[in-house]
Amino acid sequence: MSEYIDKTLKKIEQGILDVMSSERYAEYLKFHSSFHNYSINNTMSIFMQNPDATMVKGYGAWQKNGRFVKKGETGIKILTPITVKKDSDESISPRPNQEPQQEDTVKECKGFKVANVFDITQTDGRAVPAICEEIEGENDNVTHITNAIKNISSAKIIKKDIKGTAKGYFNSDDNVIAIRKDLHPNHQLKTLIHEYAHSIIHKRPYDVNLSDINRHEEEIQAESIACIVAGKYGLDTSQYSFDYLADWSKDKTTQDFKNSLKVISNMSEKIIRDIDDELEKMFHDQLDNYKETYPVSRSFDDEKMKKIADICSYYGKILSPELLKKQYLSQAKLEPDSRDKIFGELKAVADDIKDQRFDEMYKQDANNEIIEFGLER
Repeated sequence: MSEYIDKTLKKIEQGILDVMSSERYAEYLKFHSSFHNYSINNTMSIFMQNPDATMVKGYGAWQKNGRFVKKGETGIKILTPITVKKDSDESISPRPNQEPQQEDTVKECKGFKVANVFDITQTDGRAVPAICEEIEGENDNVTHITNAIKNISSAKIIKKDIKGTAKGYFNSDDNVIAIRKDLHPNHQLKTLIHEYAHSIIHKRPYDVNLSDINRHEEEIQAESIACIVAGKYGLDTSQYSFDYLADWSKDKTTQDFKNSLKVISNMSEKIIRDIDDELEKMFHDQLDNYKETYPVSRSFDDEKMKKIADICSYYGKILSPELLKKQYLSQAKLEPDSRDKIFGELKAVADDIKDQRFDEMYKQDANNEIIEFGLER
């Protein structure tokens, strides 16, 4: 597993650097740097009038970005200063052989006036430079990985409507992980792993000094873990994760990522191991439930074979081949007359999984164990 994690960590670092050097990311930074940093009072005023606002500008500022305010939209009221130019009392002496400089001017605030700003959702026009595009689709493993995490998580996991741009969050006070319910299943799983990582390594008491927290490193750790763990189970989140990590990197370097390598590696390995253990338990539980309904006997009909094959195939895409091998071997011991049919079905499962993990060697293993138990034909 460590080889897979080390390889993925290198891939992530290069991916972050590639994003940072891309023209797409440069356009994104340029666009977002054009937004004004509003005072606390104005920020609160914007929130009170439009809690869902994420990017606001004045009417003219939006036009400069190639966007226009939609007809009928109501502006968000803020206060802006009324300033006038005031000549500085200090004069600047020119250096020798240098033209005299114009006197400096400073701006003086004479009061405030009400102005309108508009959120991006109130505008239309030129496409906004964007990163972190939503992950679409539904991977075959989403359901059982999600169930496995729900079983091992000490935090309660819920899906809900979440305002703004957040895809999910972990509330340490209530010990709750919330996932935005309108996301695609693949993105829901990625977000669940991200927030689950937060719940394990960033859980903190209510009285912690937030100034001591490096939020950049926390987000980098959680997203890197999500990328590694999701990838282990066939869900590629790299494009979204690389964008996300680049955006959270301070000074636009990979230093925070490098500082977190040990945490990312250790926690990724732990989470994968815990998920694998839970998947194995789920696998056995499902087989046990089936066998209670249909007890094993010397007769091995097609319906029974298909049911066991379906269960093994369902989990076979994510569980180790050794586990599936043991299941078929145990079945072969109990029903030696059907072992050729068993391994024919085993091969069909292997083909369905599109993997060469099962071969004739397993059949030989089964024959040896059957002879050892005195069950030979």
